[in-house]
Amino acid sequence: MSLSLALNAAHVKADLKKLKMGLSRGKNFIYDFVPQNELHITLCSLPEEDIDLEEIRKFLMNIPPLELKLHSIGAYPHSKEARLLWIGVPNTKEIRELRGELFRILNIDEGSDDYRPILPVVRLKNHRSVSDLISPFKNTDFGKVLFPEVSLMEMTSHGPFPSFKIKESIKLHP
Repeated sequence: MSLSLALNAAHVKADLKKLKMGLSRGKNFIYDFVPQNELHITLCSLPEEDIDLEEIRKFLMNIPPLELKLHSIGAYPHSKEARLLWIGVPNTKEIRELRGELFRILNIDEGSDDYRPILPVVRLKNHRSVSDLISPFKNTDFGKVLFPEVSLMEMTSHGPFPSFKIKESIKLHP
């Protein structure tokens, strides 16, 4: 089990019919679409020791909702051997500042500068090349979406795919 803070994306509706058709016709993909109620954009992982969330709650209640553009479909770790398909999210100044303050409050190191916000949408059990599958989506614009809350997410691993559960949601101040 691990905990993270994430932008709750359960309200996001992206038209992925063509992607579903490609997966069902594809190279024997074993996959699972991320359930709607588990959609999220991870901001930071939390340390394993108990943390006091009160300061985080106070901080987040003074942050306006984030409006983010969703664009293109990519693969993790790369398209030649994908384990995850995601919708891209720009690493805006607002996200960088939000993450920086969360790390400061949690008193944890931000780590490397290679953070890239993504919205995971498909988990693949059998790691495959998805280059042909995702190439039609490289310039797909999924529009702008308002993210009105940050959630404390609990991830548990069981079976081929992890599951996520919202432990608590904190509304951002409008």
